[in-house]
Amino acid sequence: MTSRTVVFSQSCLVNILVPNLGSTSLKYQLIEFPSEKVLSTGHLERIGLPGGDAKDHREAITQVLQLSDPIHGVGFKAVHGGPKYRGTFRVDDELLAAMQNYKIAAPLHNDIYLSALEIFRSLRPELPLVAVFETSFHRTLPEYASYYGVPQEWVNQFGIRKYGFHGASHRYVSEQVPKILEALPENLQLISCHLGGSSSICAIDGGRSVDVSMGFSPQSGVENATRHGDLDVFAVLAVMDQLDCSSMAMREQLLNKGGLAGISGIAGGDVRDLERSASQGDERALLALETFAYEIRKTIGSYAAAMGGINALAFTGGIGENSASLRATVCQELGLLGIGLDPVENLHGLGDRLISYEHLPVKVVVLKTNEEVIVARETKKLLQSKPA
Repeated sequence: MTSRTVVFSQSCLVNILVPNLGSTSLKYQLIEFPSEKVLSTGHLERIGLPGGDAKDHREAITQVLQLSDPIHGVGFKAVHGGPKYRGTFRVDDELLAAMQNYKIAAPLHNDIYLSALEIFRSLRPELPLVAVFETSFHRTLPEYASYYGVPQEWVNQFGIRKYGFHGASHRYVSEQVPKILEALPENLQLISCHLGGSSSICAIDGGRSVDVSMGFSPQSGVENATRHGDLDVFAVLAVMDQLDCSSMAMREQLLNKGGLAGISGIAGGDVRDLERSASQGDERALLALETFAYEIRKTIGSYAAAMGGINALAFTGGIGENSASLRATVCQELGLLGIGLDPVENLHGLGDRLISYEHLPVKVVVLKTNEEVIVARETKKLLQSKPA
């Protein structure tokens, strides 16, 4: 079954719903085009839990579909559909099968979105559904930056390669930073740091993604809150052998007990909790923060080398936007690249802004990301294109 093939004219008003789903939450925005005005926004929490806003995701989605403004299409920030689905697509059975096949690489994301897509299809079968994959922005990676040192059969049969994620956020940064700096995108060698519960770093050369810290799965790259980041696979095999551990049990450990939570011993690995504990003398919390900052700094340096230079650095995401101390720690050893933060702007400035010294060659920007508007734009664009 394919979501209904509807084509909207370029001139008509189109309202795109963008749901953002978590295991116990549902955030949403309804965005009107061409104005890009947010008509409605909301957040349903503790879904399926006592005292929550809905007994399950079906009830939560039913509530959202009862908005007073009409909904003409739904755009989903889909995570992983393998090599075939690295763009924007109408939802059909083949797409859902690909997401199911790659659930092993993105279990925390694909599972909930597969369920939600089926719920939307059952509740509003006439509503066009569109998947905007997080991997799409990274289709421009050079082939040499996309390969792992694995047998070619793994690539051909299982799609083992670097895909990259947080594509909507990095795309937004690539479009917004030139506006903030009053520069042409093609003139920027920009490194985008999306730092939150899930973090990734992207090298953007002339507006195109040329490298990204996340690879085959959203568990890779720099440490995440509870996910491990880059890790020697033989360390995992050694522990599995010693504990006689199944792949499913190991996957659970790596997804939920690794990353900043694993290093610090603080459940959830929230950087705000780590900073609070570190300020009170917790050495493991301090180590986790130092490790996180080091990995980010190292990645920035390697991407500057890969691009042959850097003239813009951006921090976004919940941590990137709000943690002045982490930004300062990341940048304190990057003077050799021409990076230096203005402590007043870094600590006390508000909104999207420049936080570096103006005389230095690398402009450092803090900005609030807007993944929803990117997803909505791509959805509208597809719905206004002729069907194949």
